Amino acid sequence: LYGAFDNEIAVNFIVSGSALFVLLGSLLFTWLMHKYGKKQLLVASTIIFCVSSIFCAAVDNVYYICAMRALMGLGEGATNAVVMAYIAQTFLEEDKRAAFMGYYNAAMTGFAIIMSYASGVLASVSWKNAFKLYIPSVLMIIGVLLFVPQVGTLEEGNGTDQQKKVGKEPLGRLFVFFIVDYVIFTWMYAIMSYYVSAYVAENGMGGAYYAGILTSLTQVGGFICALLFGKVYTKLKKNTSILCIIGVGISLILMYYVRTNMMAVIAALLIGGLYGMYFSYSYAYVAEIVPVSRIDDAIGYTTAIYGVAFFVFPYLAGFCSSMLSSDGAYTPVFLLMGVVGVIPLILELVSGKEYKKMLSEKVD
Repeated sequence: LYGAFDNEIAVNFIVSGSALFVLLGSLLFTWLMHKYGKKQLLVASTIIFCVSSIFCAAVDNVYYICAMRALMGLGEGATNAVVMAYIAQTFLEEDKRAAFMGYYNAAMTGFAIIMSYASGVLASVSWKNAFKLYIPSVLMIIGVLLFVPQVGTLEEGNGTDQQKKVGKEPLGRLFVFFIVDYVIFTWMYAIMSYYVSAYVAENGMGGAYYAGILTSLTQVGGFICALLFGKVYTKLKKNTSILCIIGVGISLILMYYVRTNMMAVIAALLIGGLYGMYFSYSYAYVAEIVPVSRIDDAIGYTTAIYGVAFFVFPYLAGFCSSMLSSDGAYTPVFLLMGVVGVIPLILELVSGKEYKKMLSEKVD
């Protein structure tokens, strides 16, 4: 893309700007979930994503591609918010709900692994070829239409008696603690997601091919841990997040102090895997800690925060690299993000007491 278009700002938007529209899509469809059934919204969001992705490279114009990428982000954010809210409304038992959220994220990660490999092969011929892989996504629309049951809005009387009491109950302090944790933890993962190629180059580990292997390993780790998430969450509950924060933090710190290919491979698997687990945890956890009438809102806001965190991070990382290294290297930022993990860890420990109080009140 950078070689195809002489407009670095526009190409940067094509690469990462869709994250901003994940925010907009999730917020818009969270509002719409109070007015329309989730199946209709899922059909609409899937169509937006599929059509924009299939036709993204139909016109050889950088601004047209920017517009299509924006619609892809809108569709991605909307689809994720609606699917997670759908699962939360369909599976009322906590552990079962968590397991299915993990299965969904594992399926999405598995699809991403296949797409990443195939697009890399096709893009070696022409960058336009990578978008041809989205043509089979039409099957997603057909699948939603034929196999996803209808559930109405909470206002129409679907869900439990508590869920029907739709109002503006506060989301609660636990949700506020969680949002801060989620933003920082997403940044901890984003340094690996965005800058693994810079890390490989700065430390003489290989070229783009090896960086691609590490990226694939993060996805493989995410797929495995998302599949296992239901079992882990059943055992650990809120402590699942503590496991993820500590694991990713230590991995990032070790990547700074032990700059070997083997360490990079291990860290890629752990960081990708634990992020995949935390991503599933985030939706299962918010569905448990907010009033049941606000579950749709909390899930939509969680997806929006994910989009904001990813959109902001490249700017944050660029600033940090300029402050930590005279040559603008990104390797020191890996260490910084590992150390910053202390913040969400402390917040998780502090909020633990309030979480236990909430559980005891539910039992009563």
